[in-house]
Formats: sequence, C-alpha cells, structure tokens
Amino acid sequence: PQFTRFSYRLGRLHQQTGSAPALFQIYFEKALNGMLQEEQTAEPDAQRAVRIASMYRYGLGTEVNTTEAFRWYTTAAERGSEYAEIQRQKLAREGTSANNL
Repeated sequence: PQFTRFSYRLGRLHQQTGSAPALFQIYFEKALNGMLQEEQTAEPDAQRAVRIASMYRYGLGTEVNTTEAFRWYTTAAERGSEYAEIQRQKLAREGTSANNL
C-alpha cells in the first residue's frame, strides 16, 4: 500500500508540473496495478475505488476506459463516496452506463 500511494503521488506530481509525461504514466501504471491488487486483499475503500475510476476515466497509467470508470465510480458510491456518485452520474449523462457493462 505504501509503494502504491507513493507511485500515485509521484504520478500526480509529474502530471501537475507537466514534467516527463512518459514518466508520470509509468508511475500511474504501477499505482493502478497496486490498487487493483489491494482491491483483492485489503478492506474496501471508497477513496481507492475513486482513484481507480479516475485513472480509467482519464487514461492515467492505462488506456481511457469509461466503462471501467463507471464501474469503479459505482463501487466507490456504494462504499459511501458522494463524489463518486456525482462522477458516475456525469458519465451516465455522457452515455456511459450500466448498459455498457
């Protein structure tokens, strides 16, 4: 978990500063893989699910995949994230919904 959070933060730092675009994608890819593993073994966590959803939505460390983003925002909303519910509704208005799952 520590390495996953560190990779995510490094990715965000490089993304926000505009430095080394290829490097921030590598950090995000490591973070995404770590978070997906944590989903299998750790306690359910809404914030982790929101981060996974956002990474799929915006193509951070992976290809853009709005269907997966919708699915993870739904998971996060079910875990109590109001932010995730808002993002899920936005995606549904854009044409991504449970029908695509």
